[in-house]
Amino acid sequence: METIVIALGGNALLNPSGRQSYAEGQRNMARVARSIVSIARGHRVVVTHGNGTQVGDELVRNISSKGEIDPLPLYAMTAETQGTIGSEIALALGREARLRGIGMRVGCVLTHVVVSPRDPSFSRPAKPIGPTMALGELKRYRMGGMGIAKSKGGYRLTVASPRPREILELDAIRDLSRSGIVVACGGGGVPVVRRGSSLQGAAAVIDKDSTTRLLANSLGAGTMLILTDAGYVYADYPKNKWAITEMPASSMKRFADRFEAGSIRPKVEAAVEFVENGGKEARIGNLFELDGIMKGRSGTRVY
Repeated sequence: METIVIALGGNALLNPSGRQSYAEGQRNMARVARSIVSIARGHRVVVTHGNGTQVGDELVRNISSKGEIDPLPLYAMTAETQGTIGSEIALALGREARLRGIGMRVGCVLTHVVVSPRDPSFSRPAKPIGPTMALGELKRYRMGGMGIAKSKGGYRLTVASPRPREILELDAIRDLSRSGIVVACGGGGVPVVRRGSSLQGAAAVIDKDSTTRLLANSLGAGTMLILTDAGYVYADYPKNKWAITEMPASSMKRFADRFEAGSIRPKVEAAVEFVENGGKEARIGNLFELDGIMKGRSGTRVY
């Protein structure tokens, strides 16, 4: 039975920051769950998810305490949001399976991902996180390992985004996938570094799509799906907005500089790496068009 790894965009699913209600997030997850359960009837399915907005919200809650509580380290915020979002996804998948009368197990694995302490991103933290704020205010909230970058309307904190090296719970994820759907590697995983014989949390946020790629290749998946709020990968966006329906990985790699940095480019890079490392195909498309993506009627196919 083929393994399919599905990455869900966190922004489109569950956004508790006020830009989307909690109830709306649950309705969104229920829509996606119907498609995922259908796929799982004929495939082994592992689901990953983003948490960018949610980690930013958690950061705001920590820094808004104004010293009344000790702020959580960044890796702990990833662990918190990984558990919260993963729980919601697992519950939605379980409800959908029961509604259909399918005896399908759903498990959620809190996942740690090893990164190198010598990754260059630690010396140049460039991944934006949290809200846009005034520079003076932001400086009071900056924690160790964070930088500050100018943003539209103000400034944002930046953090390291190191490359994932190893998924510690890989064997558990593989074993659980043989008997049901597994939710894992949320938010790119909790980043940890090796210090001698021990592991320590790292002040970083790992790119979710990069970890999804590593997971998919490590599991020997044939297909990787990256779901976002766009229907296709667009080259030269936003000038020409040329939709790409399918393209070989080698050609897509040559187009890398024509994709929007920080949004679609990491997804394209993950798709290309997946195919280069033995995957059959990767598809990138809209979160709510999963059925059409699977049937080739929607989304961008990289092969």
